[in-house]
Amino acid sequence: MFQQEIDAMQGKVVQQFFSPAQLAKALGIGTTKLYQLFKLEDFPKPTTNPHFKNKYNFQEVKAWIYENEQ
Repeated sequence: MFQQEIDAMQGKVVQQFFSPAQLAKALGIGTTKLYQLFKLEDFPKPTTNPHFKNKYNFQEVKAWIYENEQ
């Protein structure tokens, strides 16, 4: 049973944490615009995990963008 789930997941690993440069590229915006977003009080903060220093959870950022579309 578990092997079937593992086989189904093959090739579907999605990166969850992005550096600022990777995040800008994934969102299709420039780094200047991204750093403006970082300054907003309610923008998702980077992870506090020392192994992923200064990485942003892509799902949280996408949810924030969806909620704040104008």
